[in-house]
Amino acid sequence: MKTVIKINENIDGYWLVPQFWRVFASSISKSRLAKFRTLEDLFIQSQLAEKNAILSFNGDKNFENLNKCLKFKKIDFQINYKEWINLTKDSIIKFNIIENVVVHLDFKSFKHLYAGRVPFFNLEWYKKFYEEKKNFHDSNKLLHIKWRYFGWEIL
Repeated sequence: MKTVIKINENIDGYWLVPQFWRVFASSISKSRLAKFRTLEDLFIQSQLAEKNAILSFNGDKNFENLNKCLKFKKIDFQINYKEWINLTKDSIIKFNIIENVVVHLDFKSFKHLYAGRVPFFNLEWYKKFYEEKKNFHDSNKLLHIKWRYFGWEIL
């Protein structure tokens, strides 16, 4: 399973929640909540910018956190909430995250994104993922994936 990092969003900023087992750590710095004014501050000051993980927010009702994460990782895709609410349960949005990796976002994918379960992987991670999954490529050498609770699932 991929690393999951819990982040709570409040009116006054973002809180990086420590992992459960760190709550009992002897070091106070490892067991405390860390507060940041913006999501970008959190990424930079907590060294999350270099990590590839699943971020778990306390909801992402307008996909703002997802869009910020994608932009931070230099992924050219955004979800517009107003367009999203007009989609049917059978709708699938497809886009290329890199040249040979096609993302399929279906109703279940959006359900997880809406609940705050967000992919936070850089372009290099997707290139490596593509190379590792060579036996799953289609006839056009494309890898098709969809977002699920525990990460990317191959179609």
